[in-house]
Amino acid sequence: MLLNERVDILEKVENRTALGIEKLWPLVCERYAMVVLLDTKGQHQYQQIGHSEVTHIMTFRSPLEISLGKNRFCWRGNHYEPLAPPRPINNRYVSLPVKQVIDSANKG
Repeated sequence: MLLNERVDILEKVENRTALGIEKLWPLVCERYAMVVLLDTKGQHQYQQIGHSEVTHIMTFRSPLEISLGKNRFCWRGNHYEPLAPPRPINNRYVSLPVKQVIDSANKG
């Protein structure tokens, strides 16, 4: 398996300010991964199991410890949110479905 894409793993930090809560996504670490854009057929298969927003599948070398609500990935300048916990593949790799996130909270 060719893990040739550099993916940044980000962790959410919330700061209270006078204007409310500010969300920041600082870098935790860099990992290499295989990133696959799902075609319409792949997206349909994920919709059948309840993941209607999947846009990509990311595969990393095991172990990968992340929290679904607290971590994001940054790949090629875009941010992605995990939709399910990492699923092991052959005890060497893990893969997980992600969705591309477009919002103002992508500060990092």
